[in-house]
Amino acid sequence: MGFFSSGGSGKYLHVKVSTMDADLEKITVEPDCTGRQLFDTVCRIIGLREIWFFGLQFVNKKGIPCWLQMDKKINKQEVPKQKDGSIHLIFLVKFYPEDVEEELIQDITRHLFFLQIKQSILSMQLYCSAEASVLLASYAVQAI
Repeated sequence: MGFFSSGGSGKYLHVKVSTMDADLEKITVEPDCTGRQLFDTVCRIIGLREIWFFGLQFVNKKGIPCWLQMDKKINKQEVPKQKDGSIHLIFLVKFYPEDVEEELIQDITRHLFFLQIKQSILSMQLYCSAEASVLLASYAVQAI
């Protein structure tokens, strides 16, 4: 049996993955697939090749954000199930490059970084002075 299924059988795990700008269609996988298999599939769906900066995050039952471990099977990790039996994961930047201009090559990679940093500043997870905020906003407008 393959990694994916289009069937609705209860023996499959339904995964909802959100990125900073979209929710992907539910992905149906076998429950014993690894975090790496799911992560690679998500990267293929969104067309991302610079995968080493990203990860899949979930909020555990205690409300603590956790990263999905790539080498472990999904069903062996403490990913809480939603009311409908599916699991919800968020595709986020996990590692930041030392030199953005040199290391972020794909437009999609830069776009995902931009969206996450923007959200982190707006939610005050990252501090940004008023002057820097105005400068960043002007760059964002110029990029449109």
